[in-house]
Amino acid sequence: KEQRRSQKKKGGKGGEPDFFDDPEEDISAILASIQSEAKRKKEVKIEPASAPSPRIHASFTPHPLAKEKILMFGGEFYDGKTDKTYGDLFIFNTSNEKWSLVTGPNAPLPRLAHQAAAIPARNGEL
Repeated sequence: KEQRRSQKKKGGKGGEPDFFDDPEEDISAILASIQSEAKRKKEVKIEPASAPSPRIHASFTPHPLAKEKILMFGGEFYDGKTDKTYGDLFIFNTSNEKWSLVTGPNAPLPRLAHQAAAIPARNGEL
């Protein structure tokens, strides 16, 4: 028993890691980690933000479920030298004049001079 304990502390036979000491515990930990990562990847966050950087050709869409909110997506910055296309989504609250940034895993690619519509289904999906 003592020899097994010392091998376990060292990492198995000959100093190699022993991953199979308690397979049930390892599988449970791995599954929990995978589930946690999958949940994190689907999570949409809405966080307070400062006003977006200057840009043109962004879309501005009224939120279909909250009349005091306007959705702004994408746009372009061009100063004669630098060209940047944005793919960020902001919400402007007209009642308190505050901006929020929406981030999520399945955001569309950056775009400009596009059209957008928000629908009441699925909580005002853009």
